[in-house]
Amino acid sequence: MGFALALTAALMLTGCSDFKSSLQERDASVWTTYQAGWSTDFQGLKIEISQVSLSEQAPKVVSDTTEGKHSSAIGIHFKLTNTASTAFTTYPTQAKLTTSSGLVLEDPHGTLTDELGGEIQPGATKEGNVVYLLQPGQSTDLTWLQLDWWAKVGLAGDLGTKRENFTAKLELKAGK
Repeated sequence: MGFALALTAALMLTGCSDFKSSLQERDASVWTTYQAGWSTDFQGLKIEISQVSLSEQAPKVVSDTTEGKHSSAIGIHFKLTNTASTAFTTYPTQAKLTTSSGLVLEDPHGTLTDELGGEIQPGATKEGNVVYLLQPGQSTDLTWLQLDWWAKVGLAGDLGTKRENFTAKLELKAGK
């Protein structure tokens, strides 16, 4: 439920206001949240995807042409924890999303997505949401989502370090 509240708050953007504040004031009833339960450990970088939230009634980001209209949205909650003694670089905020309906999205919404990408120093944790906005009707009847992105040991500027590719297939089952 917390993820849906956070995502609702993020999507309630109006003008230049802080859309990530006042989480408790938002209505989470327009979100369907699934427990994802996906995790992996890449040489001490623990990557968890705990929740996926879908909505057909997400408020659109306000602009001249969209004010007052609704949008479909998909939000994925990540937690990245570095338990190793070296830094890692990863960009789940650049993950390619594929849906069970065949939709492929290369870019999450930049303003609504939390700053999760980049370097993760030893002992550090980054946690937040990656949000994809869709056309109305595109989040209904989805049964799974797949995310593809990469991570590597070392800093972003370390050349020659091999990237490890990740694929997280997330089943969206009723009652989860």
